[in-house]
Amino acid sequence: MITFTLPAELRKVSRKDRRAFYDAFFDCTSAAIKEMAWDRLKGAPGMVGVLHTNGRNLSFHPHIHYIVPAIVLNKNEKSIKKIKAKFFLHQQVLANLFRGKFLSKLKELKIPFPGYLYGRKWQADCDLKGNGINALEYLSRYLIKGPVSQKALSYTANDSVKLRYKDSDKKKMTSITFDQRTFLKQLVQHVLPKGFRRVREYGFLAPAGKKMLLRLQLILRVKLPDDEVPEPPKVTCPCCQSSMRIILQKVGAEFILKMKKRARKSRSPPKVFIG
Repeated sequence: MITFTLPAELRKVSRKDRRAFYDAFFDCTSAAIKEMAWDRLKGAPGMVGVLHTNGRNLSFHPHIHYIVPAIVLNKNEKSIKKIKAKFFLHQQVLANLFRGKFLSKLKELKIPFPGYLYGRKWQADCDLKGNGINALEYLSRYLIKGPVSQKALSYTANDSVKLRYKDSDKKKMTSITFDQRTFLKQLVQHVLPKGFRRVREYGFLAPAGKKMLLRLQLILRVKLPDDEVPEPPKVTCPCCQSSMRIILQKVGAEFILKMKKRARKSRSPPKVFIG
């Protein structure tokens, strides 16, 4: 899971600019991941991004979580690369790349920001989450219950609202009390612009990437439930346009280099699809 957090100075953006601000946040973070993945891993990732706007105490704290499978797809070479190491992308390099893209976009949108942010250290955290099930459950809970859970709220004797939450720094439960007007003001700032999509998909996890996802499932020999097994994709030769048969075969790097050299010399249509 890759998480991008904005500096506190950028959390005072006007409500009238928030649609463009959130769109820029998504565009720049996703572009930074894709650009760095292609530069370092020579492939395109699939990912799902979820926007959160609140901290646990209902403060305005916009950040985006991306769930990124440890695999990249190179469509040009029709190959995949599985990342088996714990290290995926260098998080500080990723943060610096995002900083440059985002500040440039804010300047283009004429949204003001302090100039010293160019020299400030930004945050991008890359955490290994195993098979990703726990990360998906964590994000889904936030999508269902909204900014605050009803179980965390209670009324005090003077009709104020008490919010109980876990302090991230102290690692223990604490509480904060709002008068009713302040509580509603804190809550309203997390209402997204009408029609805004807070969940976005990219690469082979996007709605338009179903063929790529199916090809990955075939290459990785993913076992799907019987009622979810789709028809195999039709692969045509780029030269003669005749149908091709997908053959899965585990080969070494030397064999791949040999096949590439032979293809360059003969320039003949490929007879085997290697995954």
